[in-house]
Amino acid sequence: MIDINKIKDGLYDFFDTLCAYQELTFNIQWARDNQNKVALPRIELDILSLPSVGSPIQMEPDVDGFSNIVHESNLVLRVIASGENSCAVCTLLEMVSFVPDIIDDLRDDTGLSILNSTDPMNISGFNDQFVEERWSMDVTFTFAYDMVEVEVGLIEHMELSGQLVKENGNLMTIPIFTIDKT
Repeated sequence: MIDINKIKDGLYDFFDTLCAYQELTFNIQWARDNQNKVALPRIELDILSLPSVGSPIQMEPDVDGFSNIVHESNLVLRVIASGENSCAVCTLLEMVSFVPDIIDDLRDDTGLSILNSTDPMNISGFNDQFVEERWSMDVTFTFAYDMVEVEVGLIEHMELSGQLVKENGNLMTIPIFTIDKT
């Protein structure tokens, strides 16, 4: 199952660490959380979609005969940075793959890996009496999650024997398999 709260917490921590890495101070908030916008400078995060990728894969059974069905999915995240140094956040996000510690922490905490991103886009606009610097980009992450655990059983013993038969004047061996399954 997808634990969206775990993913959101991990992404929040990821952006917090990313900003601290370059000594940037941003307030981080999730879009559409029914709260007022936090003060500038801020980063708004919005999960746009969770498209599935390919077909589910059945993993090898464990010693008890249980197997997980795993599915790969992508997560498309819109990042809108507003306020001073907002362009720096998007630029840093483009280059984060060169900072293995941050990427490794994200993968360890959430299972997410960055797949690709769009180019940062300047969406600056007027806010009351001044121009508010704003930059936006979409980042696609990939991850796998367990859909369900199934009992597939184990083959404990398999025996092959045969039976000789004569068909159309030819001797043939018909294999007989005996399988003990738990």
